Amino acid sequence: MGRSAFLVQGKKKNIVLDYGNKINPEENLFPLPVRKHIDLAILSHAHLDHSGAFPLLFKRSEFDVYMTPPTLPVSELLIRDSIKVSKLRGFEELFNEVHLKRFLNNVKTLPYDREKSLGAGISLEFGDAGHIIGAAISSIHFDDVHLLYTGDFKLKETHMHKVARSNFKNIDVLIIESTYAGEKHPDRHKLEEEFVADCQRICDEGGNVLLPAFAVGRSQELAAVLSDHNFDYPVYMDGMSNSVSEIMLEFPDYVRDYDDLYRALKTVEWITTERQRRLALKEPSVIISPAGMLQGGHVLWYLLKLRDRPGSAVFITGYQVEGTPGRMLLDTKRINIDGYEIDMSHLEIKKFDFSAHADDDDLRSFIKKVDPKLIFAVHGDEEKTEKLQQWARDEGYYAFAPRIGDDFVINKYL
Repeated sequence: MGRSAFLVQGKKKNIVLDYGNKINPEENLFPLPVRKHIDLAILSHAHLDHSGAFPLLFKRSEFDVYMTPPTLPVSELLIRDSIKVSKLRGFEELFNEVHLKRFLNNVKTLPYDREKSLGAGISLEFGDAGHIIGAAISSIHFDDVHLLYTGDFKLKETHMHKVARSNFKNIDVLIIESTYAGEKHPDRHKLEEEFVADCQRICDEGGNVLLPAFAVGRSQELAAVLSDHNFDYPVYMDGMSNSVSEIMLEFPDYVRDYDDLYRALKTVEWITTERQRRLALKEPSVIISPAGMLQGGHVLWYLLKLRDRPGSAVFITGYQVEGTPGRMLLDTKRINIDGYEIDMSHLEIKKFDFSAHADDDDLRSFIKKVDPKLIFAVHGDEEKTEKLQQWARDEGYYAFAPRIGDDFVINKYL
């Protein structure tokens, strides 16, 4: 899972859909190189597993890259941070600031629900994906084919975002994420009630609650949940979450309820120094800090400090990829930091499914509503993509779960 990258070859133009990377503790993983000339590219949203390798494509060529307005500053922030992280970990430098700037200089922004001609009979329209700020479902017409690429999407409303757009018509090819194929998310209202009650309980008993959270979307969502439930202990936000929050406030049209977001962020205390981090731990509090899968960032500093604070908790609120420190903590109550395996069993460790992805019911209902002729189930563990592929085939669709490097001739199935 991760490193989303697809090449669509038309009669006149070649289009890249996303080009992401995946930073593991041991290596920085990139997608396969594009061996064809690239005429244009589309970025569905800013998360690094969709955006992070784009500068690599600009080492020897230049072309237009289309994305929504908020995706530009957020992806720039995340890619710059990934360059810094790669240097700190001693990874091979495959691209640098020069290539990032070349990528950014070729960006064209396109708002939701506005169709744009890209030449050679190609047109593009973005629909709200309901995933993170600026996330888009891409509707592309080319060579008499109507292709829909979901990127990551969610069909249920959250504090930050409306439901994804799904009223697309006459779709020939659907490329759809499969992250939660075969799984169902819990009732959101009940989940929030349980989450806030558990945060309250830990703080009432004098402990701290650490929320490792993705800087883009999840951090702000958790702040809004706590604010809307009138949580009466201090809530702190650390790291890149602060920078992303500032960007989100600049794009009111791309959040569900701007006033709700503003109110939540106004009640949060933003941390920028180590002194502030120490003070946050001196009283019962909730601390929101990247990274969501505990792969780096200030969250590891908090974890080490909480070793000596029994009665505190770590609440995981997002998907934990196999092999990440977050997955290890959930499965074993241990975590590897700087080569040392540390026992965290004295902390309460619990997962809350605040996913910003479609679940199995959503994936199936979206497919039925869009009703494509051909389906590619992508961006999920092998078990997930194959599960969605099999369901689609049972429903009478042509469906495939591509592996890295697979090629398909679309016209064979249309």
